[in-house]
Amino acid sequence: MRKEVIIANPAGNITALVPGNINSEHYIEIAESLMAIPGYNIEQVGFIQEPKLDNTIGRLEMMGGEFCANASRSFAMFLAFEELQGEKEFLIEVSGAETPVLAFTNTNESTAGIELMVEKKITELEIDGVIFPVVHLDGILHVLALDMKEDEDLTARVLHKVKTLYNPEATGVMYLDTNALTMVPLVYVAQTDTLIREGSCGSGTVAASIYLCNEKDADYAEFDIVQPGGSINASIKSLDNDMYRIKIGGYIELQSHFLGY
Repeated sequence: MRKEVIIANPAGNITALVPGNINSEHYIEIAESLMAIPGYNIEQVGFIQEPKLDNTIGRLEMMGGEFCANASRSFAMFLAFEELQGEKEFLIEVSGAETPVLAFTNTNESTAGIELMVEKKITELEIDGVIFPVVHLDGILHVLALDMKEDEDLTARVLHKVKTLYNPEATGVMYLDTNALTMVPLVYVAQTDTLIREGSCGSGTVAASIYLCNEKDADYAEFDIVQPGGSINASIKSLDNDMYRIKIGGYIELQSHFLGY
């Protein structure tokens, strides 16, 4: 049987949003089925649920329980086209996020963004004498491979060491060119045991912005980070309580398809 699936394209990070309040025990099999459909290039799957809190208008649960910024943006765009035309701000719930996420949308321009309050938590990982910054976010951890070419063997070694030390729900390995502000994102989700070279990564953009802002020792900065599928805009402000306020956003295309899963 074919059922409606919303296909979102936030800067090439093709995301399937599945409505219907599906039981979480079916997430992995449905996600694997959708990601295997030829021609759609689906990189991740989120499941639309009823909100648990009174002050939010929807809930998104990712296939592996991880947090995903681009999926959050896509979900916000979907909600906006359904019932919130024009320029709006509202709260949504997302797996991996400990508190509701503030979303801002503009249906006239088909843009959506989110605002996150992120702790300034950067640690280091050492592999063969090379130091890799590690940015810790709710629901995902990002390792930044600075000014390096994408390397399959290095990615595998980074993921193995991260699993041993932290065992997070999801791990990003971000190959970030700090001069050109380009980035190749690879994301591993533990529960589905999938490693995807993504068109773009929203939370990876957050992590890169945190690192770059910290290196500049700036109170405020803006970045436009170009990734294989497009660019994501980020603005970051350093607060007094060891926190960052970060906004990321950009254009999102949505299409409704009826797919078998």
